[in-house]
Amino acid sequence: LYTPLAMLVTGSALAGIDARLEESGIVTAGSGKTILKITLPLIKPAVISSFILTFIFALSEFSVPAFLGVRVFTTEIFTQFSAFYNHSLAILQSMLLILICILLLLAEARYLADAPFLAVGSRGDTHRLFHLPFLTRAGSAFVALWFILSVVLPFLVLTIQAFHDGTGKMIRAFALLRPTLAGSLTLALSGAFLILLTGVAAAWRPPGTGSTSLNRTFDWVLLLVFAIPSTVFGISLIRFYNQQALGMIYAGPAIILIAYMGRFSFIAAKLTGNALRQIPASLDEAARIAGISATARLTKILIPLMLPTFFTAFITGFIFSLGELGTTIMVYPPGTEIMPIKVFTIMANAPQALTSAMTLIVLLITLLLITVFFLLMRPLMKRFSYARY
Repeated sequence: LYTPLAMLVTGSALAGIDARLEESGIVTAGSGKTILKITLPLIKPAVISSFILTFIFALSEFSVPAFLGVRVFTTEIFTQFSAFYNHSLAILQSMLLILICILLLLAEARYLADAPFLAVGSRGDTHRLFHLPFLTRAGSAFVALWFILSVVLPFLVLTIQAFHDGTGKMIRAFALLRPTLAGSLTLALSGAFLILLTGVAAAWRPPGTGSTSLNRTFDWVLLLVFAIPSTVFGISLIRFYNQQALGMIYAGPAIILIAYMGRFSFIAAKLTGNALRQIPASLDEAARIAGISATARLTKILIPLMLPTFFTAFITGFIFSLGELGTTIMVYPPGTEIMPIKVFTIMANAPQALTSAMTLIVLLITLLLITVFFLLMRPLMKRFSYARY
């Protein structure tokens, strides 16, 4: 589930390495020592960051253990809070889980709070390609095996089960999910937009400059909220907003949007902040000398340069929001129907073929929407492609 996140973090670090450093190492020490002594140390922060991010996601993950029936902290907290109404025990378990996350953050905070990972693209020099036949073959075989086991085979099993008795299960599954489509997509799109705005607001600073104290404060706040497990975050939202004065937020979709923003704005902030780091300050300075107004500099230089990052942050927020279950199942108000919750509640009593059909439909809808977004953004990417140079 989270391999793409680790790939994005590590790949961004590899893409940002100055090729001149590696070329100098190859001339004096060869490819092997260059990788061990230059490349790997340079991507060490990204590797540690990807491990910590994946660990935080896995620790706070609710949907996978819930679907598989595995007892972990998040499922136990949900059961105690929602099924047995044992709020005291749920809060105690939540505090223990929060303590684990805080200790992890304190141990490796310097790699997460201000680390240059989660960047889209690279504006550095041409990258150095290493030709290592054995490692290339071994790596390709490992990736192919991973892809077959974690993507191809599950997708085939879902398809076979969904169409085992013809198209009847797919039709019934779509009929069950159809009432949730409009609400789910509206919430996910709104959540992705708010996540993007929050990330941009938290990370914004003049191009080519470092992080300010305010940026670092936002980073820490968003990181802390991001590290809180999903069910624990849901309980905190319930405790805070379940008041008469805040009833309109608690009883409406606003609380779901707040949950999306709290859970995933950290990723958008890191994407935006690291993209701003890559923009040379000389571009803005040259535009100022040429007498270009601030509005023109924003619309003609900065936004075109940031467009791929904005698009990536929006798509990432949309995917996470559309599939979020742990926090949403705790806070969603009565009368609200969302696709992941619909699948989760029906699967307990539905035939396996029907559950597979519903899961397959959700997957296909997600892939279709991502494709549509990409096709809509592609003309803009081409139009502003000059900004990459």
